[in-house]
Order: sequence, then C-alpha cells, then structure tokens
Amino acid sequence: MTWRTDWIVSSREWTTETPTIEGSPAPVTAPAGALYLIHPTTTLDMLQRLLVAMAGAGVLDPFAFVTEDRHVRLTSSATFTIVWGAATTLRDLLGFTGDLAGSAAYTAPLRSTLLWSPAKRFTPELAPLDTHGAPVFDMSATFGPQGFSTVRIEGSPTTKQTYTARHVAIERYWDKPSKPGCGPGEYACFWFAELASNQKWILMREVIEGASATNSAQYSGKIGLGPYHYDLTDRKQRTFKLRRAQGFETVEKLYDVTIAAIQTDEYQ
Repeated sequence: MTWRTDWIVSSREWTTETPTIEGSPAPVTAPAGALYLIHPTTTLDMLQRLLVAMAGAGVLDPFAFVTEDRHVRLTSSATFTIVWGAATTLRDLLGFTGDLAGSAAYTAPLRSTLLWSPAKRFTPELAPLDTHGAPVFDMSATFGPQGFSTVRIEGSPTTKQTYTARHVAIERYWDKPSKPGCGPGEYACFWFAELASNQKWILMREVIEGASATNSAQYSGKIGLGPYHYDLTDRKQRTFKLRRAQGFETVEKLYDVTIAAIQTDEYQ
C-alpha cells in the first residue's frame, strides 16, 4: 500500500566529510557549501554526493535512496564497507549509528532529522498550490486631510507562505508527548532540530511513500518549492505549540500543523 504526501526536506551547511569506503578515503563534498538530504539539484543532494563517493571508491552498482517508510538505504551488487571515522555528522544526519560492514545493503535504523512527512499533502494558505508564496511589501503609509495618502515601499517584496496539514497522526507528530524527548521522523523533533534552528528547507510535492523498508519512495522529479526559512520574525513562532485537532482536544491522537515560511535564496 502506498499514498501521496508532501515532504519537508532540510539542509546543513557543509564543507567536506571523508568516510573510509572499501578501505579508501572517500570525500563527500558540498560544491555549494551545503547539502539537503535529497534535492532536485544533484550538487545539493546529500545522498547523491554520497553516491558519487561510493562509486569513486569502487562500490559496485551503488544506490542511495530514501525508502517508502522514510529510512535511508544504501545498496550495492556486492558486499561493501563504510567506516565513518571520527567525524560523524554525515552518519548521524543519514540516521546510521555505527560503521557498515558485511552486507550489500544497509538501512539506517533511525530516520533522518532532515526529513519530515505528515503522510498527507499540505494546504498552502497564502498562494495557490505549486507556487512559492505571496509577496509581502515592506512599506509605510500615511493618510492626510481629504483622504490623501503617501505610500513608501522599501526594497523588494518578501515571499511568504503558510503550510497547514490537519489531522496528522500521533506517530508522525510526537509519538510520546508525555516525555521530554522526541524521535527522528516526528514533527516535534523536526521543529526542534531544523525549523527552530533556522535551517533552509524545501517542500517536495506529491511524493509517493508507503510501508516498504526496502523499496524507494517515489520522489525523483517531484516539484520542489522554496527554499524557505521558518518564519521566526513572529515571536509567537518561536515557541513549539502542541495543537490537537478539532474534536480530539482531550486525547493524544491527531494534531494540526501550521508552518509559516519565508522564501530565501538557494545555496550557490
């Protein structure tokens, strides 16, 4: 069984990290100075950059992808090894917890903190589907006698959007809200690790995901909107809000998510 959803994919500023793949140093580089977990542009795609490093180290028929159930999976037509080394940022962002050896396929035990899926499509509130958002002008206006007005506009408009997903299941939102911690793949964890820390992110529309732990989710060629920053200019956005869905206010079951976004420039 599969279904359509939107994905929010976050990024990290990056220089180079060099795991040892098949016994050889294999730099994973970011030509633009940052990488998203996945991205329509290969030079901004962390999995594609890792794939380049795997191929360069001699891994046969390498493949790096996100499964239907949202775990990173690395495969080859033969057994291969990856030793992450002292620097573990890449390993941690992919969701792995240790070195990889003795197999031709590895699935990360944890979901990446760089990805969140509500298991449904977002509703944009400020502009139509598949547009980045609506322009907001930095302006001042004064009104004088007889209704005369003076309007002053400063610079170019800012593009803003608000994305809403309603009735998000508890396992996608905050599986155990009575506890202080949250898990990768849950909205609460994504908010703390990515949105509140002002990372750049994109919205990927109409991704097909499902229950398979081995098949790739269908995200290649999907529309990517953004990049965005979470709108922290509004002080009310700086506090995590647990919003139970209407009709479910007294139980921990379904939640509403609203994400205020400001479009920003892409990494160059």
